[in-house]
Amino acid sequence: MGPFWRGGLAALPLATPEMGRGEQMFNPIQATDLARIIMARLTKGPDPGAHEIGRPERVTQGRLLKAIRRWLELRPVPVLPIPRFQARGISRVGDALRFEPISTTALD
Repeated sequence: MGPFWRGGLAALPLATPEMGRGEQMFNPIQATDLARIIMARLTKGPDPGAHEIGRPERVTQGRLLKAIRRWLELRPVPVLPIPRFQARGISRVGDALRFEPISTTALD
């Protein structure tokens, strides 16, 4: 598959869309780390209470998208800020098309 399918919004060729000012915070986790945690909980049983499973560092949406572009070895492109009300409409179209990178779940 092409880079867009691997990198979602970060791999768009002309601009990287950011919801609002791209200041939403993420706590990323690698799939292998998540799988290890799930396997441990399945074999040892759940621990009581809520658990932080992401990495200790937090990153903004803007920084995360730029990092994904670098990881995909794509050249930098301009940022396209999208106001939240417009993003909501676009995400509903993504829901209808079953296109998960652009969906109300991804937006929320």
